[in-house]
Amino acid sequence: MSLRAAITSLTAAGRFIDRPMGHETRLSKAISKLDARVDAVDGALVEDPARFVARIMAVWERDRSFSILTRREVRGAARHIFSHGRQGRRIADDIGALASLINHPAAASSAQAIKNFATAFMAGFDGSRMEAMKKLAEHVRGAASERRLETVDVWIRAGLIDARMGAQMLADKVLSGGAPVAETYAALRIPDIIRGEGLSRAAYSRACAYVREHGAQRPMLIDTLIDWATQSGDADEGRIQTRFPDKVAETVNALLLPWRSAAPAKDVERKVRNFVIAAVGDPRFAGSSAQWADVDEVARAVLTGWLTRASVVQFFDIVSQTMSTPDEKRMWRYRRKFWSAYLPHITNAWVAFGAQGEHLARETARRTEDSSFKQFGRLNGSTQSTHAVLIMTIGDLVIAEWSHNGMCRMWPRGHARAPKLYGAQYEAIALRWGEWWEERHHGNETYGWQGKFAEKIRRETGVSVRSGEYQVR
Repeated sequence: MSLRAAITSLTAAGRFIDRPMGHETRLSKAISKLDARVDAVDGALVEDPARFVARIMAVWERDRSFSILTRREVRGAARHIFSHGRQGRRIADDIGALASLINHPAAASSAQAIKNFATAFMAGFDGSRMEAMKKLAEHVRGAASERRLETVDVWIRAGLIDARMGAQMLADKVLSGGAPVAETYAALRIPDIIRGEGLSRAAYSRACAYVREHGAQRPMLIDTLIDWATQSGDADEGRIQTRFPDKVAETVNALLLPWRSAAPAKDVERKVRNFVIAAVGDPRFAGSSAQWADVDEVARAVLTGWLTRASVVQFFDIVSQTMSTPDEKRMWRYRRKFWSAYLPHITNAWVAFGAQGEHLARETARRTEDSSFKQFGRLNGSTQSTHAVLIMTIGDLVIAEWSHNGMCRMWPRGHARAPKLYGAQYEAIALRWGEWWEERHHGNETYGWQGKFAEKIRRETGVSVRSGEYQVR
């Protein structure tokens, strides 16, 4: 590197360095700033962390002391307390080594060294290494105020540099701040590079536990957790990268379990449904089973229930847009009312749309930002592009309800002709094989077909719905 380039690099680094806290003379301020600039440039030139830590630990093994380390090596060691060496060892794993590093004269004489210790605490926080965390926190909090940079002082005042309560303090600030998570982090001077590490991870787990128990009473917590969990992408578009990929099960449980005995508002349900499907996939599909392996079965049942209801609503909402005559619209009111009465008993539901229904469903998903409208199969070989089929199960009964003037067909679960749910493609002819039971929708106003359907369902499944529940008024 040329001298000019080195000076330019040093000047550029200096623009982003925190200012020391406390009252200082002009000379001491200038010295602190220069020291900080040199430390920052040193940081950019530290060797490979694994090799560096291995070399530092070799010194410890030989001398049982770090007294021979240079100021620059102390700053580097402080930064890499939780980095693994070539043999997998970390400074934090040996309390004696950590104590020797903290007791080195250079460990408290440089503002950047103190920040490196603090950053190591924030980025490498490990609840299973509480003795090491306590030593780090005590060293940082005990540093002279004039040797603490602004960022470190902010962390201390916020209660984050605390082995026992730091994670809880961060969780509380994020959940109670009422601001976007990025703004809360910015106010706390936590840089992007460590927002998914150490203390943030521990705080996020605590937040998940809290939302799981209190999300139903405080729905705004749901929004905040989704914001915190999202690294990039758009859940409404079905594309999302989570900030904590190994904590997906915690996240999904926190978002769904609050609703195990309560119904969320429609907008809350939509947000949760969109996020979960974008993050881990639709639990009804075989291909997503591995991603759902660690999710609580109750949480999975909550989402499946939402998606089942969404499929039924989707079927009637989309098909109603293809009804053009008054007779068709009147007929469709009776169909919707009947199957809506059975919604509490429908355990699974899936829709297969023809070309026009597919287009309408995708357009509705875009307009409403509800990704559940994208969840459907394609109906091939139908005589009209407006046709659609609602495939559902009630007990051990598989039902295929056609749109428009189509018939309703039923099969026992496991019957060779019974359609499988959640398919990507369906052939119309296969859904018209009604050799076990089929019936037309004759007698809307007299409730002729409704009585026949209800009796068939009752006989086969034991599920009974009173006629008054499906009468159109």
